[in-house]
Amino acid sequence: MKVYLINPRFQPTIWSFEGLQPLTGTCFSTTPLGLATVAALTPEPWEVEIADENVEEIDFDKDADLIALSAFNVQYHRALEIISEFKSAARKSLWAGLTIVFFRKRSKGNAISACGRGRGGLAGISS
Repeated sequence: MKVYLINPRFQPTIWSFEGLQPLTGTCFSTTPLGLATVAALTPEPWEVEIADENVEEIDFDKDADLIALSAFNVQYHRALEIISEFKSAARKSLWAGLTIVFFRKRSKGNAISACGRGRGGLAGISS
């Protein structure tokens, strides 16, 4: 089983830290630690790949059994675009994190929402 974890691109806001990039020589100054944590907690036989759209393009043709996404409030619009595109291709998608938990109706039916404390990672998701 393969899962593709996605961190959506931040729009130019205070949260994107674009003003710091010339000073630090980086593409983006934060890492998607939530997704890294989920990846670390994911048991065998799942294979995990993380895509951070702030530093690389998302592969919408990725061979994966599950597409999983987490987003901050400021990433909401881009997250909705991403999850909608995968859903339109009939891909099993999971949108997790506080944004979707607090604003479940805003997902417009485009995702399963989930909340938890990382217990077991993806172990509770059936194929």
